Amino acid sequence: QLLQAEGAKEVLLWNSSYLPNLYPYGKDHFMWRRCLADPESPDHQLLPRFQVSDGFRAVIHRGDLIYWPDRWAHYIRTIKGPSVSFGYRDQVHTVLSNESVPRDLIEKVEKTRYAKGSGPNGFLRTGNGRSLVSRLDLQMDDDDA
Repeated sequence: QLLQAEGAKEVLLWNSSYLPNLYPYGKDHFMWRRCLADPESPDHQLLPRFQVSDGFRAVIHRGDLIYWPDRWAHYIRTIKGPSVSFGYRDQVHTVLSNESVPRDLIEKVEKTRYAKGSGPNGFLRTGNGRSLVSRLDLQMDDDDA
């Protein structure tokens, strides 16, 4: 579903049964096709069911093609740019959950959010200077122990 033509991207995938743990916005919200959980800034207090390491991770480079099954949630970010990719989305099916996030939880989480790309924790680096890829590797290693 995504062909990487130049640069590199990190792709995180969660199967459709995991969707409630991503805290999907309801159909009445303008971000209804999105989820409240943010892999770049997990909030274990407000969103305790979400674990970045519960997903599958792939890194794609120039010439790579990645496919994920219908109704799987995905999170994609550039890790080496400039990045050019071509994607295909089947509009017939939409990733939906019967569960949606209560409005008060949305407000609580959004009050804690930073603007992506801003400040020392920005889009590409975590607070300790490691990339999200490094942090995921550490989390996955900790889970295996």
